[in-house]
Amino acid sequence: MLWKDNHQSSQTYFGICKNIGFKVLTKGSNKVKVSTEPSDLDSILNEIQSLNGNLKYGRRINFDDSFHRWDANYHASLSEQEFTKIVESSKEYIKISEVASLINDRIDPRRIYKEFRYIEISDIQTTGIANSKLITAIDAPSRARKQVKLNDVLASTVRPEQKGDK
Repeated sequence: MLWKDNHQSSQTYFGICKNIGFKVLTKGSNKVKVSTEPSDLDSILNEIQSLNGNLKYGRRINFDDSFHRWDANYHASLSEQEFTKIVESSKEYIKISEVASLINDRIDPRRIYKEFRYIEISDIQTTGIANSKLITAIDAPSRARKQVKLNDVLASTVRPEQKGDK
């Protein structure tokens, strides 16, 4: 959700609504709207209109010509600390380690799953979108030990000769 703040014309509010208050279910050939927990939309609107600094759903951004992105997933999903590091960086590029941490949690999928989705280097597109393949746990490579979560940054631990070309 994007909102140009009328009170502070140099700021733009970016917010992410995770719950719109209903789901659409298909029953036979009919689609049915089913209410869920209360929507985030009223809270987001209140946050936009409020001038206090307690923001839960988004962030107000002062834009200038140096910004290269204009989307809520980027501006509202980063923590304030991560966002500040990126914006205040005087370098053209910053290291991932400056805004993210390496997670070394490992699992043995053969103990948990019969099959699961596996991402190979070749499954990552140059756009940053990762596809996956459904494989049986018994056929999983020994290096298949890390779980991927939403918004994770993937780095290859094999084939270093590709030097991050993906």
